[in-house]
Amino acid sequence: MGLRPEILIKPPPMATAESKLISILILNNRTDAIVQLLEYLSIDCFECQQTGNSSHALSKLQNEAFDFLILGDELSFSESFLMIDLASEIMFRGNIIMLTKDAGENEIVNALLKGSDEVFVKPYNLPLISARLKNLYHKRNNFYKSHRQHFGEIEMSQEEYRVWVNKQALHLTRAEFELLKFFMANPDQIIPHEVLATQVLKHNNDDDIPFDFLYSHIKNLKRKLARYSAINYIKAVYGEGYRFKGNVE
Repeated sequence: MGLRPEILIKPPPMATAESKLISILILNNRTDAIVQLLEYLSIDCFECQQTGNSSHALSKLQNEAFDFLILGDELSFSESFLMIDLASEIMFRGNIIMLTKDAGENEIVNALLKGSDEVFVKPYNLPLISARLKNLYHKRNNFYKSHRQHFGEIEMSQEEYRVWVNKQALHLTRAEFELLKFFMANPDQIIPHEVLATQVLKHNNDDDIPFDFLYSHIKNLKRKLARYSAINYIKAVYGEGYRFKGNVE
């Protein structure tokens, strides 16, 4: 699929009573059917992004947190199955939905067995799609809530690759998430720079450790945590490394 400009559609602030926006990435060009779907979902409790480029979609899945990946009807079944496999390889934890212009029962069953959570056939019933997305989201969210870790104001779901501070969602890169996960597992310990670079960021060359790269990730992580918290969780220990604040009341 050719590269098309990414479209970010945010719902009006008072459009829904839902306490959280459900994030969706749609892989498809802006056909009439996709525009109608975007417009319908954007006035409900959904925040939608759309791209027509598969590589761009995978990059966004790696670097942002999405609840759903919707594979549009411009993709063939084989292309959709490939995207499902690639999403699994990068550990995408959300639900995957397939849209198709035409499909028989056997094709739908095969798509579900390949990893799609739902298949919708054109013409699309927009209220049904919206209701099904909400149902899938709440079922998954209730399951993951019981497996979340808490540290002071920070809440983390490793299964979903998601983080909240004071119930506000943080959009972390994969490196920032892995650093925070490591810190939360090792509170009140001085963690050397070398350990963070080799064990967390997976740098294997001891003679050329990119400390500037590490410092940049730490700086960005601290900045994002500070958006919703006055606590300085990550403290630098001069000449040694970092300590994650453990005595949080």
